[in-house]
Amino acid sequence: FKKNHSTTTAITEATNCIVGDLNMEKPANRTIMTCLDMKAAFDTISVAKLLCLAPTERRSATEGRAITKPLQFLRDVPTIPDTRIITYADDMTLLVQDPLLKKADKKSQDALDSLQRWFKDKQLDISADKSTVTIFTADTKEFKYDPGLKWEGSVIPMQNKTRLFGVELDTLLKMNGY
Repeated sequence: FKKNHSTTTAITEATNCIVGDLNMEKPANRTIMTCLDMKAAFDTISVAKLLCLAPTERRSATEGRAITKPLQFLRDVPTIPDTRIITYADDMTLLVQDPLLKKADKKSQDALDSLQRWFKDKQLDISADKSTVTIFTADTKEFKYDPGLKWEGSVIPMQNKTRLFGVELDTLLKMNGY
């Protein structure tokens, strides 16, 4: 959780990024959005990492008064070139853009590979089968393109619709469902 940051802020940041690039002059950017699902994030916080918190934060977290305190270390997510990373609580969304879908694909996998090292250091993991990849493009021929992105060898499923903090997004960014 971040001060002055909500799910609305995160959704707005993601959709502004996608729409801004879809509205560019040709060739418009394609966006690959990868929504990562952390495995039992609240259950698997490393005790060693928890002990690195300030004493008052550690006491609050262990007494159950502030279960989100152990996740504060998620704020130091690394900066990855050509990748916008949006975090909220235990959710992480990656947005990678390029006019060429193959290049966005490569950049996305490179970003995931970099994050794997960071997650290992934090002693957290991602559930690849519960995570999703969605492509946003104005080119209807690219709707079914599957970049085959992987997390530690497991393929992250491609979906033409995904939920970002409760809002359903599709490849055309219609946002029909809620």
